[in-house]
Amino acid sequence: MARPCPTITLRRKRILRDAGLLLLSLAVLLVLFSFPYLTREQALWALKKKYFFDGSRVVAWAEDPNPRSDDQYVILRSGNWYALGSLMWDGLFWETGWFRSAQKAPDLPLTPVPPRGAAEPRPFLCVLSSDPEIAEVELEYLASIPLSVKVQRRTVRREAAAEDCFLLPVEEDFVWMHGALDSFRLRGYDQAGNLIYESPEPESWAEYWISPSEEGVS
Repeated sequence: MARPCPTITLRRKRILRDAGLLLLSLAVLLVLFSFPYLTREQALWALKKKYFFDGSRVVAWAEDPNPRSDDQYVILRSGNWYALGSLMWDGLFWETGWFRSAQKAPDLPLTPVPPRGAAEPRPFLCVLSSDPEIAEVELEYLASIPLSVKVQRRTVRREAAAEDCFLLPVEEDFVWMHGALDSFRLRGYDQAGNLIYESPEPESWAEYWISPSEEGVS
Protein backbone atom coordinates (compact mmCIF):
# COMPACT_ATOMS: atom_id res chain seq x y z
CA MET A 1 0.00 0.00 0.00
CA ALA A 2 1.46 3.39 -1.00
CA ARG A 3 2.29 5.82 1.76
CA PRO A 4 0.08 8.91 1.82
CA CYS A 5 1.70 12.15 0.67
CA PRO A 6 2.40 14.59 3.50
CA THR A 7 -0.01 17.43 3.77
CA ILE A 8 1.01 21.05 3.22
CA THR A 9 0.73 21.66 6.97
CA LEU A 10 3.04 18.75 7.73
CA ARG A 11 5.56 19.97 5.18
CA ARG A 12 5.55 23.41 6.72
CA LYS A 13 6.14 21.92 10.18
CA ARG A 14 9.12 19.95 8.86
CA ILE A 15 10.58 23.02 7.14
CA LEU A 16 10.19 25.06 10.32
CA ARG A 17 11.77 22.28 12.37
CA ASP A 18 14.76 21.99 10.03
CA ALA A 19 15.19 25.76 9.94
CA GLY A 20 15.08 25.88 13.73
CA LEU A 21 17.74 23.16 14.01
CA LEU A 22 19.93 25.02 11.54
CA LEU A 23 19.64 28.28 13.45
CA LEU A 24 20.37 26.47 16.70
CA SER A 25 23.48 24.89 15.20
CA LEU A 26 24.69 28.27 13.96
CA ALA A 27 24.09 29.77 17.39
CA VAL A 28 26.08 26.97 19.05
CA LEU A 29 28.99 27.52 16.64
CA LEU A 30 28.89 31.28 17.25
CA VAL A 31 29.04 30.79 21.00
CA LEU A 32 31.69 28.11 20.67
CA PHE A 33 34.09 30.29 18.69
CA SER A 34 33.31 33.69 20.24
CA PHE A 35 32.83 32.90 23.91
CA PRO A 36 35.69 33.88 26.24
CA TYR A 37 37.96 31.03 27.33
CA LEU A 38 39.62 30.31 30.64
CA THR A 39 42.95 29.17 29.21
CA ARG A 40 45.17 30.10 26.30
CA GLU A 41 45.03 26.53 25.02
CA GLN A 42 41.23 26.64 24.83
CA ALA A 43 41.36 29.88 22.86
CA LEU A 44 43.99 28.39 20.55
CA TRP A 45 41.76 25.37 19.91
CA ALA A 46 38.88 27.70 19.01
CA LEU A 47 41.14 29.80 16.73
CA LYS A 48 42.16 26.69 14.78
CA LYS A 49 38.57 25.51 14.45
CA LYS A 50 37.28 28.92 13.46
CA TYR A 51 39.72 29.24 10.56
CA PHE A 52 39.74 25.56 9.54
CA PHE A 53 43.38 25.12 10.59
CA ASP A 54 42.76 22.49 13.27
CA GLY A 55 45.27 20.01 11.79
CA SER A 56 48.13 22.44 12.44
CA ARG A 57 50.76 22.50 15.16
CA VAL A 58 52.36 25.35 17.10
CA VAL A 59 55.72 26.50 15.73
CA ALA A 60 56.34 29.44 18.08
CA TRP A 61 54.71 31.87 20.50
CA ALA A 62 55.37 35.61 20.80
CA GLU A 63 54.25 38.24 23.26
CA ASP A 64 52.91 41.61 22.20
CA PRO A 65 55.85 44.08 22.21
CA ASN A 66 53.51 46.69 23.67
CA PRO A 67 54.06 46.51 27.47
CA ARG A 68 50.46 47.61 28.05
CA SER A 69 49.10 44.58 26.19
CA ASP A 70 48.94 40.97 27.37
CA ASP A 71 47.89 39.62 23.96
CA GLN A 72 49.88 36.76 22.51
CA TYR A 73 50.65 35.67 18.97
CA VAL A 74 51.11 32.17 17.66
CA ILE A 75 52.73 30.79 14.52
CA LEU A 76 51.05 27.62 13.26
CA ARG A 77 52.10 25.18 10.57
CA SER A 78 50.17 22.60 8.58
CA GLY A 79 52.37 21.01 5.90
CA ASN A 80 53.68 23.84 3.73
CA TRP A 81 51.09 26.29 5.06
CA TYR A 82 51.88 28.71 7.88
CA ALA A 83 49.61 31.03 9.83
CA LEU A 84 49.98 33.91 12.28
CA GLY A 85 47.13 34.38 14.73
CA SER A 86 46.39 36.44 17.81
CA LEU A 87 44.86 35.58 21.16
CA MET A 88 43.55 38.41 23.32
CA TRP A 89 43.75 38.45 27.13
CA ASP A 90 41.63 40.88 29.13
CA GLY A 91 42.93 39.92 32.56
CA LEU A 92 40.26 37.25 33.15
CA PHE A 93 39.55 35.48 29.89
CA TRP A 94 41.12 34.65 26.54
CA GLU A 95 39.45 35.40 23.21
CA THR A 96 40.33 34.54 19.63
CA GLY A 97 41.66 37.36 17.48
CA TRP A 98 42.75 37.75 13.87
CA PHE A 99 44.30 35.09 11.66
CA ARG A 100 46.37 35.22 8.46
CA SER A 101 47.87 32.32 6.53
CA ALA A 102 50.20 31.79 3.57
CA GLN A 103 52.18 29.14 1.76
CA LYS A 104 55.84 29.40 0.85
CA ALA A 105 56.31 30.63 -2.71
CA PRO A 106 58.83 28.21 -4.30
CA ASP A 107 60.00 30.85 -6.80
CA LEU A 108 60.70 33.46 -4.10
CA PRO A 109 63.33 33.21 -1.34
CA LEU A 110 61.10 35.19 1.06
CA THR A 111 57.31 35.19 1.29
CA PRO A 112 55.49 37.56 3.67
CA VAL A 113 52.30 36.35 5.31
CA PRO A 114 49.72 38.87 4.03
CA PRO A 115 49.10 41.51 6.70
CA ARG A 116 45.62 42.52 7.76
CA GLY A 117 43.89 45.59 6.39
CA ALA A 118 46.25 48.52 6.24
CA ALA A 119 43.90 50.62 8.38
CA GLU A 120 44.71 48.61 11.52
CA PRO A 121 48.19 48.51 13.10
CA ARG A 122 49.82 45.17 13.71
CA PRO A 123 52.82 44.40 15.95
CA PHE A 124 54.52 41.81 13.73
CA LEU A 125 55.18 40.92 10.12
CA CYS A 126 55.64 37.20 9.54
CA VAL A 127 58.02 36.16 6.73
CA LEU A 128 58.59 32.63 5.37
CA SER A 129 61.88 31.54 3.83
CA SER A 130 62.24 28.93 1.09
CA ASP A 131 66.02 29.41 0.87
CA PRO A 132 67.95 27.31 3.44
CA GLU A 133 70.91 29.69 3.18
CA ILE A 134 68.95 32.59 4.66
CA ALA A 135 69.79 32.89 8.36
CA GLU A 136 68.51 36.43 9.01
CA VAL A 137 65.78 38.56 7.49
CA GLU A 138 65.69 42.34 7.44
CA LEU A 139 62.52 44.35 7.04
CA GLU A 140 62.74 47.92 5.71
CA TYR A 141 59.70 50.16 5.94
CA LEU A 142 58.65 53.79 6.16
CA ALA A 143 57.60 55.35 9.45
CA SER A 144 55.81 58.62 9.95
CA ILE A 145 57.52 61.49 11.77
CA PRO A 146 55.37 63.37 14.33
CA LEU A 147 54.36 66.88 13.21
CA SER A 148 56.07 66.43 9.85
CA VAL A 149 55.08 65.63 6.28
CA LYS A 150 58.26 63.60 5.95
CA VAL A 151 58.73 59.91 6.65
CA GLN A 152 61.84 58.02 7.66
CA ARG A 153 63.26 54.65 6.71
CA ARG A 154 63.43 52.04 9.44
CA THR A 155 64.88 48.56 9.43
CA VAL A 156 64.53 45.63 11.78
CA ARG A 157 66.52 42.41 11.48
CA ARG A 158 65.85 39.06 13.13
CA GLU A 159 66.90 35.43 13.06
CA ALA A 160 64.30 32.75 12.41
CA ALA A 161 61.76 32.20 15.19
CA ALA A 162 61.46 28.55 14.12
CA GLU A 163 61.24 26.38 11.01
CA ASP A 164 62.19 28.99 8.38
CA CYS A 165 59.68 31.44 9.82
CA PHE A 166 60.76 34.97 10.79
CA LEU A 167 58.77 37.25 13.05
CA LEU A 168 59.71 40.92 12.70
CA PRO A 169 58.27 43.54 15.09
CA VAL A 170 57.03 46.82 13.62
CA GLU A 171 56.07 50.11 15.24
CA GLU A 172 52.60 51.64 15.20
CA ASP A 173 53.83 54.49 13.00
CA PHE A 174 54.49 52.05 10.14
CA VAL A 175 53.22 53.70 6.92
CA TRP A 176 50.94 51.12 5.26
CA MET A 177 50.05 51.65 1.62
CA HIS A 178 46.72 50.67 0.08
CA GLY A 179 48.40 47.48 -1.13
CA ALA A 180 49.82 46.20 2.16
CA LEU A 181 52.37 43.92 0.50
CA ASP A 182 53.79 46.94 -1.34
CA SER A 183 54.53 48.78 1.90
CA PHE A 184 57.97 47.32 2.64
CA ARG A 185 61.01 45.53 1.25
CA LEU A 186 62.78 42.42 2.50
CA ARG A 187 66.43 41.33 2.59
CA GLY A 188 67.90 37.93 3.36
CA TYR A 189 71.38 37.32 4.82
CA ASP A 190 73.43 34.15 5.24
CA GLN A 191 75.23 33.03 8.40
CA ALA A 192 78.23 35.23 7.56
CA GLY A 193 76.04 38.30 7.18
CA ASN A 194 76.28 38.46 3.39
CA LEU A 195 73.27 39.81 1.50
CA ILE A 196 71.88 37.03 -0.71
CA TYR A 197 68.40 38.36 -1.50
CA GLU A 198 66.75 41.78 -1.70
CA SER A 199 63.24 42.54 -2.87
CA PRO A 200 62.68 45.62 -5.06
CA GLU A 201 61.99 48.97 -3.43
CA PRO A 202 58.23 49.62 -3.57
CA GLU A 203 57.27 52.05 -6.32
CA SER A 204 54.79 53.68 -3.93
CA TRP A 205 57.71 55.04 -1.87
CA ALA A 206 58.34 57.60 -4.61
CA GLU A 207 55.16 59.36 -3.46
CA TYR A 208 56.70 60.14 -0.05
CA TRP A 209 59.24 62.69 1.06
CA ILE A 210 61.78 60.47 2.78
CA SER A 211 64.13 62.11 5.23
CA PRO A 212 67.62 60.58 4.60
CA SER A 213 69.00 61.89 7.87
CA GLU A 214 66.55 60.07 10.11
CA GLU A 215 66.99 56.34 9.64
CA GLY A 216 66.24 53.95 12.45
CA VAL A 217 67.72 50.47 12.88
CA SER A 218 66.70 47.90 15.48
